[in-house]
Amino acid sequence: MQIIKARRPLQLVKRAVSAPKDSAAAYHGKLAAGNGGYYERIERYAQQIRQTHNVTEIISILDAALLETRALHSRDEVRAAREQVQQAEQKIESLKHELEQLKELVHADPLTGALNRGGLDEAFARESARADRRDTPLCVALLDLDDFKRFNDTSGHVAGDNALRHLVNVAR
Repeated sequence: MQIIKARRPLQLVKRAVSAPKDSAAAYHGKLAAGNGGYYERIERYAQQIRQTHNVTEIISILDAALLETRALHSRDEVRAAREQVQQAEQKIESLKHELEQLKELVHADPLTGALNRGGLDEAFARESARADRRDTPLCVALLDLDDFKRFNDTSGHVAGDNALRHLVNVAR
């Protein structure tokens, strides 16, 4: 498992009311409609990113900025700055990839790779919605290790960690 060091702390919050999920094209349309040049529109994307703590929204904004940047390839004004545009694309792709990896890490236990509470909540919501759409039953299984604390205390935390990893591997 690779751990990514963030340049600035990333705050993730669970909102009580989920905001509508605008697509990258919707963000692109909102900013492209406004007056101003490319750099002003990119600055607006940056402002939107600073104002949200929702990783999914940030990824959508980065997608829109990437679309905006890629669209500039055909314009005469950017031909002279092609290298800068390519660097911007690479940086945006890199940030998007890092955020997607961080989003995955937030939903998984670092020791075992199994879903944590947030990951289970998301998976259950997704699977129960699928079961509802298909009108099929849904089964949920929970596992509990009896006396795990005592095993951990008597055998040591390394043995406890190994037991947890083994259980997750067997369950998979």
